[in-house]
Amino acid sequence: MEPINVTVLMPVYNGEKFLRESIDSILNQTFSNFEFVIVNDGSTDNTVDIINSYRDARIKLINQKNGGVSNALNTGLKHATGKYIARMDADDISHPERIEKQYKFIQNNPEYVIVGSDANYITEEKEFIFRYTSPAYNHQEIVQLIPTYCTFIHSSVLVKRDTILEVGGYSEDAVAFEDHFLWKKMIDKGLTCNLKEVLVDVRLNSGSVTIDFNDYDKKYLETKEKVLKTGEITEEDAFILKNSYDMVDEELKAISYYRLLAKKYLWSNYNLKKARENIKLANQIAPYQKKTIFLFLISLLPKNIISFIYSLKKK
Repeated sequence: MEPINVTVLMPVYNGEKFLRESIDSILNQTFSNFEFVIVNDGSTDNTVDIINSYRDARIKLINQKNGGVSNALNTGLKHATGKYIARMDADDISHPERIEKQYKFIQNNPEYVIVGSDANYITEEKEFIFRYTSPAYNHQEIVQLIPTYCTFIHSSVLVKRDTILEVGGYSEDAVAFEDHFLWKKMIDKGLTCNLKEVLVDVRLNSGSVTIDFNDYDKKYLETKEKVLKTGEITEEDAFILKNSYDMVDEELKAISYYRLLAKKYLWSNYNLKKARENIKLANQIAPYQKKTIFLFLISLLPKNIISFIYSLKKK
């Protein structure tokens, strides 16, 4: 029997809404020789019942008290036996050939420690928003950008497990950017790349753990920037990051979700009607916030001016 070299690792907390579709996308991969470690991070909904409804020997369910996404990922790493880790989120969808293509690449190029891909971004209802094309495909480009820009879609990567463990796994102090901080630590341990094709659909949803980074407070953003440049998190840094994260409530998540959708419909896949619809929804939750008004004013500009403003933002 061929040894299992790939562990698909999925943390989940109260993910019942999209979980079945995400699990199915993994079980229906063209590459089938993997174990599927799912870490239930203290869910209180029907998450466990959904997972237990599957009769697939590849699934290994681990239950733990709620400890956050980094904690759940580190728990999964301890139980993983595969040489490679294919990350998966409980609301995303992997394309059928995703694992096969990434596994073949890393087998043929063993000097690589991270292999990501492009992605399609979709709404909660699976409506296409835009295609994310990576700003960096080869290792040199990634090295240049990684201190300031997360060059990998977390749920698109295949990574070497030993390399993750070598750098200490996921930091629980890097709240909401645990993946970016991990890539920063791994970048000098081997080569990295993104494949120039879409291998995963990333679902933007209001119940996501993370929000648009622009909606965090100034202290959080400044601390995150410093941490990524230095590669270290002090006790003071950890306190600031957690305190800022704890201030994010369900209302802010919802507002951030609609504003993010509006931005994507303006910047990435121009659809004025959809942008305005989401600006309106954000305004209904919390009327006349400056960021929402700014987006509305931007939406009044001609398309070419909006594109020009976006090009300035990216520089």
